[in-house]
Amino acid sequence: MQDLIKQSFTESIQSKIVAADMLADAIENAAQTIVNCLLQDKKVICCGDGIAYGVAATFTSMLVQPAGATRPSLPAVLLQGNNTQLSVSAGYNQAEYIYAEQLKIVAQPGDVLLVLASDPNNAVLTRTMEAAVANDMIIIAITGDDGGEVAGLISTNDIEIKIPANKPVRIVEVQQLIAHCLCDAIVNTLFPGSQ
Repeated sequence: MQDLIKQSFTESIQSKIVAADMLADAIENAAQTIVNCLLQDKKVICCGDGIAYGVAATFTSMLVQPAGATRPSLPAVLLQGNNTQLSVSAGYNQAEYIYAEQLKIVAQPGDVLLVLASDPNNAVLTRTMEAAVANDMIIIAITGDDGGEVAGLISTNDIEIKIPANKPVRIVEVQQLIAHCLCDAIVNTLFPGSQ
């Protein structure tokens, strides 16, 4: 059992080391894109699939509710996937549009859609990205493995941060670290010395 535990730690550490070397530029570009969005009085809209939903929720919370910081809240929205919405959507055979329909209500052109994908072929995420494209939003997708269908929806104005891992749990661990890096970079750029 301890060997399995140590193997998990080793895989996690190695994934993060490789990601740090490969993704620093993309993370910096993503942070600057979000800063530019916020400086133009736009907002960040976040969504995630499965276990990556928690990362999207954490990132949104870090922007909106600064823990112990002396800075104002930043405009961020988490698209919701609660059981009631899923039940209603499923009843109309529209479950894969649950985020896309919310996005159409809250999004404005120039907003940023932050997509956290543990499964890069998730139909809910791809439908949401299609709605973002139709609404002239900038997309930042944090994926893993080969990027899947999510990567296929990234345009030249968008950013993909592709984590060099194929296990969903490793992808989400690195996504969590990237979310913290993004938040730190955004806040330190907008409010130097506030953290």
